[in-house]
This record gives sequence, structure tokens and C-alpha cells, in this order.
Amino acid sequence: MLNKKYILGVGITDVSFNTILEYLVEKLKKEGKKLYLVTPNPELLMIARRDEGYKKVLNNAEIALPDGIGVVIAGKILGRPLKARATGVDFVYNLCNTIAKQPITVGFLGGSPNVAEKASECLTKKYPGLKVAFAVSEAAMGVGGAFDFISGKVHRAPKFVRGLGLEWLFRLIRQPWRLKRQTALIRFIFLVLKERASQARIMV
Repeated sequence: MLNKKYILGVGITDVSFNTILEYLVEKLKKEGKKLYLVTPNPELLMIARRDEGYKKVLNNAEIALPDGIGVVIAGKILGRPLKARATGVDFVYNLCNTIAKQPITVGFLGGSPNVAEKASECLTKKYPGLKVAFAVSEAAMGVGGAFDFISGKVHRAPKFVRGLGLEWLFRLIRQPWRLKRQTALIRFIFLVLKERASQARIMV
């Protein structure tokens, strides 16, 4: 099991991006080994705060990628800096690139009508060796809107915007309906600062 650090009660995998990829590929090579990955962002961590069952699902995941700059900043504030930050879509690209060279198949499930198929076409074109099977795969990973980005249905923020950790703002400007969901980020920041303050009191 890879090392994890806990942010608001949820374990976030704390190793480098490449280590996660290597670990996952080795697991997939072993027949019969089933696992699932999650990509917690501030919104999902807030859901986990009020839903113990959901928190258990996140904590039982083999790998929990810190999805979103908010989780990374929270780790720094709490004195638990994370080694990597990877959005679901970035991880999908890197994983497909890696397993295209391996005897491993990948399955796509979900998204809007025809989006999974389109995402599959885009990825097999980008990574010619990728073997796609729309059957139950040995590893499962929820990747949010990754299929929309990969299929071209939704445009990603420019690379420099992503590098600044402002992809959330770019998406909010293009999709103002997401504003209501962003209120979870405000509550998330409040809880992180509250936990940091309680740590400081304990240290005194």
C-alpha cells in the first residue's frame, strides 16, 4: 500500500506521479488483482465530512490522487505537504500512454451519450498500442469530467493556467452554473484553517 496523508479525515496518496503509475501497472499485471482509484477534490472531501459511507469508499481506495490545487494547498497549511497533484484527466492520459506498451486492456464507462466512445477513439489515436475493451476492467477509477475533455466536448484551460492552479476559475468562467458547487470550496478552506488552528493550540 502506498503512503497516504490525511486531509480532513481522507487519506491522500503521497508519492510521486511516476511512482503511482509504476505501482498501478505492476498491480494490473497480476491476474485477479482488483482495485479502484479515486480523485478527491475539495468538493468530494466536503461530501465525505457529512457522509461516513462515502468517506469509507474514499479511504478504502488503493490510490487517492489529490485532484485540485485546493487539496494541495490544504496539505501545506496542515503541515502535510503532498508530493504530487494530478487531475483525473492528466492521469488518464499518462496511464493510457503507459499501458499502451503493456499487455493490459482499458475500459471506458459513463459520461454523456457517445462521449465514452469518442474518448476511446481519441485515446487510441493518440496512443496506437492502447487496447480498449468495453468490459469490466480489473481496475476502476472515477475521473469526473475527464471524458468530456479527452473527447473534445469541453475545452481545458490553457497549460499556463493549469500550472498556476487556476483551472477551476477557467471552468467557472466558461460554466457559470458551477458557481453553486464552488461554495463547497469556501467551507473546505474554513475547515482546513480550523484544523490548522487546533493543531497550533495543541503544540502550545
